[in-house]
Amino acid sequence: MRINVAELLQRPVGSTTSYPLEETIEVADGGPSRLAGALQLMRIGRGILMRAGIDTSYKVVCSRCLETFDYPVRLNIEEEFFQKADVNTGGPLPVPSDNGAFLIDENQELDTDEAVRQHIVMSMPMHPICREDCPGLCPRCGQNLKEGLCACDQREEDPRWKRLREWASRNDKD
Repeated sequence: MRINVAELLQRPVGSTTSYPLEETIEVADGGPSRLAGALQLMRIGRGILMRAGIDTSYKVVCSRCLETFDYPVRLNIEEEFFQKADVNTGGPLPVPSDNGAFLIDENQELDTDEAVRQHIVMSMPMHPICREDCPGLCPRCGQNLKEGLCACDQREEDPRWKRLREWASRNDKD
């Protein structure tokens, strides 16, 4: 979402304005994400402080059953945007040396998409699970156990326990 903040930059520090947020943005691996929420912009000494509460979801693959599902997320974002040019004179202003700083362009517009996209990417779980009780896949045949049991012999045990089973059966006879 591109917002012209020239008027807000001319107001005193602490002035705010709010916007509803209803849009879709592209996220790297998660595909498009539909955003819904509210955005508040506050005038601060060096630019604009953006605060946003956003509900969204994106497509991820379950790490147990390998099915794609929508992963819901609630984002609370707070980011600072710095002016590149003075709103009154158009002259250049010093900007932070940090390459990741968000900037207000020469036309006094700020673009919220990159800040929101970065927060979405950071919220992505390392091992998403479609539901807490997802049984996953059969380790032998690959059957999705959410769809039903497979035909594998479930009695086969881990060979590392063989010696212990032998010892237990000898001691049971005594």
